[in-house]
Amino acid sequence: YYCERLYKYLTKNLEWMRSEVLSKPPTDLFWRHVNLTFAQLTGLRDSYVRENLTPRIAFELSPI
Repeated sequence: YYCERLYKYLTKNLEWMRSEVLSKPPTDLFWRHVNLTFAQLTGLRDSYVRENLTPRIAFELSPI
């Protein structure tokens, strides 16, 4: 039960962060760096699982 609630919370939070990143201007340094961090984490995850090595940004949970 706890894992299900945690998953829902994290999914909702990631969606909120994604909407904030997309709605802020590129000059907003905080959200720009949040976006860059997710780009880096997405690249690490994709490389680890040898998946899509095209640059992208994913705001999703990953089981690694």
